Amino acid sequence: MVYLGNGGQTTVDLQGHPPDKFVGRWLNPRSGEWKRAAYAADNGGVVLAAPSEEDWVLRLRRQ
Repeated sequence: MVYLGNGGQTTVDLQGHPPDKFVGRWLNPRSGEWKRAAYAADNGGVVLAAPSEEDWVLRLRRQ
C-alpha cells in the first residue's frame, strides 16, 4: 500500500515481475470509494498517478 497525502504520482519497483500481473486500485479515504488505477511501465517499475490532488491510498496486488 502507498499513501499519497496530496495526490501526485509514485513509482513502484516490481522487482522483476511483469506489470501485467498486478492490479492497482485507489481508495478515496474521505468517501470509501475505490477507483481502478492505470499505470505506465518505467524501467522495471510502474508509475501510478492519483486520481486528484487530494489524499489517496493505493492498493497494488498480484493477480
